[in-house]
Amino acid sequence: MARDIWFSTVESVNQLRPVCWRFIFAGVLASVLLASLVPATGQGFVPGTDKLVHGLAYVVLYCLGALAFPGMLVRWSLHLGLLLFGLTIEVLQALTGYRVMEAGDVLANVLGAALGNLVVIFMLKKTTIPSGLERGESNEC
Repeated sequence: MARDIWFSTVESVNQLRPVCWRFIFAGVLASVLLASLVPATGQGFVPGTDKLVHGLAYVVLYCLGALAFPGMLVRWSLHLGLLLFGLTIEVLQALTGYRVMEAGDVLANVLGAALGNLVVIFMLKKTTIPSGLERGESNEC
């Protein structure tokens, strides 16, 4: 049963064209940027939760980026792009006066992206993520 749900979910993911995933990816990037620059409300109930949120955000960003821009060469660019995005956010946080720059956040981002890469590799072993364009399909959502 769980296996059938997994494969039907993967097939649903494959139905969206990369251009649609690009819009979703851009929206999540914008959301992460906004959430990173608004004043923090506290550390949370459990110490380290902040780093967990960073890691999970970058798992999601990496997976969405891989769907939006399929291909091995692009995945290496995605690693670099997400690293630069995270570093830029940390610099911007330092400039706000109410947020701080933390090396631990950058490390959590990098580890999250690496875990996202493992998720993508696992998905690719289970099924292919076609770009749709090589089949002559439209580049519209």
